[in-house]
Order: sequence, then C-alpha cells, then structure tokens
Amino acid sequence: MLNEFVIQYDKAVTARRAAEEDEDFKTMNSKPILSSVSLIEAKADKIDVTCSCAKFETYGILCKHILYMSP
Repeated sequence: MLNEFVIQYDKAVTARRAAEEDEDFKTMNSKPILSSVSLIEAKADKIDVTCSCAKFETYGILCKHILYMSP
C-alpha cells in the first residue's frame, strides 16, 4: 500500500514538473500581453529592455528596472 502511494506520488510530481517546464517554455518564448495602453509600455515592447526581475517579460508589468531602454 505504501509502495503504491510512492509510485503514484512520483507520477504526480513528474507530471507537475513537466507541466511547469511547458509553461516556462511558453512564457520565455512569447511576447507579454500589454496590460495598458501606456506609451512607455508600448515602446518597451518594441525595443530591447533591461528588466532583471523579468516582470515585463513574464507578466507584462513595468518595474523600476525598465528605466533603462537601449534603442
């Protein structure tokens, strides 16, 4: 009985990790959906931005790191 639980638990963890890896891949390989029509947000979407916390790349949220934009 304990053996069955461990096997099922391992399967569940493996499935969860695979789903998380898929979501990470989708997040890193897609553009964020802009949450507003802010001009700075629209500009940041079109050029290379420095956002070390990855909030813009992941969630489309501007943060203090976005202040540096290279043309």
